[in-house]
Amino acid sequence: DIDDYGFVVICSPVYSESIDEEIIVFARENAGILRQRKVALICVCIAEQLAGRYLEPIRGLLGDSVVFQSAAAGHIDMEKLSGKDRELMEGFCSMTGASTSHLKVFDNDSLVELALRIKEIKDEGIGRIEDDLLRKHIEDFLKGHNTCVLATGNGGRVRATPIEYMFIDGSIYMLSEGGEKFANLILNPSVSIGINNPYKSMSDLAGMQISGKAGLVGIGSEEYKYVLGNRGLDFDKISSLPMALNLLKIDICKIEFLWSGFGKLGYDVKQILAAY
Repeated sequence: DIDDYGFVVICSPVYSESIDEEIIVFARENAGILRQRKVALICVCIAEQLAGRYLEPIRGLLGDSVVFQSAAAGHIDMEKLSGKDRELMEGFCSMTGASTSHLKVFDNDSLVELALRIKEIKDEGIGRIEDDLLRKHIEDFLKGHNTCVLATGNGGRVRATPIEYMFIDGSIYMLSEGGEKFANLILNPSVSIGINNPYKSMSDLAGMQISGKAGLVGIGSEEYKYVLGNRGLDFDKISSLPMALNLLKIDICKIEFLWSGFGKLGYDVKQILAAY
């Protein structure tokens, strides 16, 4: 029932240069309610550059409710086509000079990026809280905790490290002797951080995901000493230790905060701060 949803994704394959007629009928019969929703339109096709033309019959019905449209690369398996369809495609390839091998353009990475883009649009503007107020709640949460899970990765190697953190002047700092996470960070500075309260009930949720870029603060630098001071540590004593104590600095790129308290304030329980 479309009444239950505020964001609708309509996806159709393209056959014989047209999207599925049943989907056009669906859009026509539900145009009244769809025009009151946000709609993303996707067509699965070989010629991605023709997405606008393929989707025009639906876009024409739904107008400004369409907030996003694109194509997902598909493929045609010539071996699975019926006799008539195969004959038509072979004729098309012969006429255009296209090779049948070019009819397989599906790419899983591109499909995932498309899906994430749609999710990003869906999350925008739904029960949004003002950025300044959101930032205050975020900082209160970060200052009220001191332990997180730091996720690093490169290629097929991923690592999730429980670690103590400090939130200072808009950045996150972590002290560490080393470990496998540094092997990932040398090759890929992108990190994800998870912080959460223990689960009690669906009406009492609090968890935060942070995307950021990690770098090392030079040992002995003014910033290094400043952070140690905030932690109540003496630089001279730390320097006398038999091992180096590295300081990771995480520059925050995005914060996703799920907190039941937002709902009690009249907002969506999940809020996103796109840039800190």
